[in-house]
Amino acid sequence: MDGYMTAQISFPAWLGKNSNLQKRQRLLRQLALHMHLRIAGSIQSMVLDYLPILRERLYRPLIERDSAGVPNMFLSDVIAHYNYYYLVKDDTEAINE
Repeated sequence: MDGYMTAQISFPAWLGKNSNLQKRQRLLRQLALHMHLRIAGSIQSMVLDYLPILRERLYRPLIERDSAGVPNMFLSDVIAHYNYYYLVKDDTEAINE
């Protein structure tokens, strides 16, 4: 091929990145929809302010349980957080990412 393009077109890579971005945005919108009765603010404030603390409160007891190898009494607290924020099992993926 003759022409001025010397770099290889990376359109398939862009499609993959765009698809991943759209998936994450969809998950965050769904998470915000579930939590909107308990939190105030935009999706951006939810990501910056709420999710780091929520992630800590939801997963710390599970990590401590795995490392100790004994049942943790704080699992009821994790379930209570899920119920308080109206979270469902599918929201776990959005919180992790």
